[in-house]
Amino acid sequence: MIKKILEFQAADIRLFKLENELKNSDQFKKIALYQKNIHESAESLKKYESESVDIISSYDRINDNITQAENSIAELVSAVKSMKDTEESELGEYEFYLKKLEKANEILTNNEKEVQKIKRRIEEIMSTSSKLLKTIIEYTEKKKQATADFDLLKNEKKADADKLLKEVAALRAALPQEVLDIYKTVKEEKKLPVFVKLVNKNQCFGCGMDLPSTALTKLKNQGDYTECPNCRRILYVE
Repeated sequence: MIKKILEFQAADIRLFKLENELKNSDQFKKIALYQKNIHESAESLKKYESESVDIISSYDRINDNITQAENSIAELVSAVKSMKDTEESELGEYEFYLKKLEKANEILTNNEKEVQKIKRRIEEIMSTSSKLLKTIIEYTEKKKQATADFDLLKNEKKADADKLLKEVAALRAALPQEVLDIYKTVKEEKKLPVFVKLVNKNQCFGCGMDLPSTALTKLKNQGDYTECPNCRRILYVE
């Protein structure tokens, strides 16, 4: 049984290395990098889009304030003009209208300054958004090329991969499901090899731990196997 398990493990490790070779290739890394750049640029673009919506809302509100201020100024100017030949007793009312006119003019000036700030910010957003769009287009094209290069690399490795897949499938079919479940569990914890031999009669080859007597009692004869209590790899007697 152990011989079959080790044959299966050896083939699976070769397949694992081949898959890692593809994942660690320059082509695959470029795809991941370009996708990251595209995602980050798109997220920045969304933030600027959201800010633009808020700015437009503020712009509309400020325009309303400007319109109201202009109307108030027009009304006050008209009222002041009608009081040109006012009597001395009406000077207090004249000064009241002048103060309101001054206040309305201040509101108008302040809002016009805000409008200019908004226009400048909109120009900044448009400029930055244009650059981000160019970046997205640029990296999308680069990603396409990297993907094409990666597909070429995969095709080069395809024959080896197909051969290994068939070999692993055939060896897997010859093993009990219980063993396969153990193998899968340990492998998912990123521990390869899963099955390791007992060395120096009492040590795990995987982690180097001295085994307790409870584990050693299960490893008396050739082909015996049990779980390492430390690293959870499967120990066997060679």
